[in-house]
Amino acid sequence: MTLRLLGGEVSLRKWSKYHLYGCVGAFPYFGFQVYFPSRCTAFRRACAEGVFEAENVRALQLLCRPGSYMFDVGANLGLMALPVLRSVPDSRVISFEPSPNALPWLRKTVARSSIEDRWQLVEKAVSCAPGIIPFSVSAVTEGLYDGLLHTRRTDEARKVKVEVTTLDLQWERLGRPDLSVIKIDVEGGELDVLRGGQTCLSHARPFVLTEWCPLNLKAYGIPNESLFRFVREHGYLLYALPQMIPVTSCADLNLQMMRTESFLLTPRP
Repeated sequence: MTLRLLGGEVSLRKWSKYHLYGCVGAFPYFGFQVYFPSRCTAFRRACAEGVFEAENVRALQLLCRPGSYMFDVGANLGLMALPVLRSVPDSRVISFEPSPNALPWLRKTVARSSIEDRWQLVEKAVSCAPGIIPFSVSAVTEGLYDGLLHTRRTDEARKVKVEVTTLDLQWERLGRPDLSVIKIDVEGGELDVLRGGQTCLSHARPFVLTEWCPLNLKAYGIPNESLFRFVREHGYLLYALPQMIPVTSCADLNLQMMRTESFLLTPRP
């Protein structure tokens, strides 16, 4: 039997999960309890997909080395961090999240996770320079789309001020640890995140899993050429996920961005 959720058909099991836990405000995920605002998009997607962004999650699990760090930039409810913490021995995750739509729930998930010693929440946005800047907040159910700028993927509810840090500042404060992978999903501000981590990228040489959505990038005025140039200038190779298709020119990038929003930066040997 199939039913509909998020505009697509899902199994009875997934449909039942949505209706059972949607009234509770918490659901089991990789052996942990994840807390969320009622009926939010992230929860609905997790129910519909089984594992939220499963292919990207699998990539993170494979790329994160035992005993190393992962930076989770744009953590939302922590759905990308928990699978890594569960499956990669002694891994540590630093989750960055400034949105008032996600923070109360993410704090609760971290506090009740039993792995607080390996999972740190930094309640800040990440960009190219530290400071205090405006942040666009959507309705609480649409917190996945919150970011420094309003990208028009959903309606803007209000503006708030948030503190901003950089990858380099956080990596230095941690004592320059072994950093194996960075996940960046900040609704269009991904290039500024990378620009604020150039020391970290050049010394730690982590893999970078990033979302590049054309609509989001348009709001920031970021041309695809700038993305491709940054990758090349910093000694990285670029692949389109999930098929790991090599992107060797800006023309390739333009083509792949018509098919996917997920890209992997791998340090050049």
